[in-house]
Amino acid sequence: MFGSQLIAREKDRNRLLQGACASLTETRRYRGIGIVLLDESHRLAATAEAGLGEDFQLFVNRAKRGEWNHCAERTLSQSGVFVIDDPASSCGDCPLAKRCLGRKAMAARLEYGGKVFGVMVASIEGKRTIDKEEQSLFEEVVGDIAFALHSIRLEEDRRRAVEALLLERSRLEALLQLAQMAAAPMQEITDFALEAAGGRAYCRTGQHQPGTEASNNPTQVGGEGDQ
Repeated sequence: MFGSQLIAREKDRNRLLQGACASLTETRRYRGIGIVLLDESHRLAATAEAGLGEDFQLFVNRAKRGEWNHCAERTLSQSGVFVIDDPASSCGDCPLAKRCLGRKAMAARLEYGGKVFGVMVASIEGKRTIDKEEQSLFEEVVGDIAFALHSIRLEEDRRRAVEALLLERSRLEALLQLAQMAAAPMQEITDFALEAAGGRAYCRTGQHQPGTEASNNPTQVGGEGDQ
């Protein structure tokens, strides 16, 4: 199966996409590969390509303005593989049309679990036959990449949830400490506040701030030194 090691080990979205494009142009003999990802509002979120050069960047610039070519629009609207036998004549003024002169193309949307992540398009030699087997292999590759994107998104969601829980736990612990100190002497409350402020400053700068060492000086706290 294509790219199983890449998909299994790569946890960075951009490196995954670029690695997939590079691998496909080498191992599957595609002349060019382009991937476009969309966000929740169907705006451009990320891109990757191999073998398409500056023409792909022109295509991306149009997509940023919401100007999608025929290939992308049709692919986003349907499942399965969309085959274009003569892209140079059927894709109008698409920036990629001249790159596809004498070639054929396939496109499919990156989809997993009902979620559409974007579109992948491949340019191949015109003499090659795009039969059912070729389409099935391409669809399998697209599915593998979509699954990898799904896994990366799940990990990002999990990490954000953990960070939110840790932040909430820290907040609750601080509130509990303040509640326990409600009946404490004012000097003890002041020392706690200075220590907390110093800890936050240290996290930001890596240096202790002046005036935050009071709680460590026994002469500043009521006790045997006052008698």
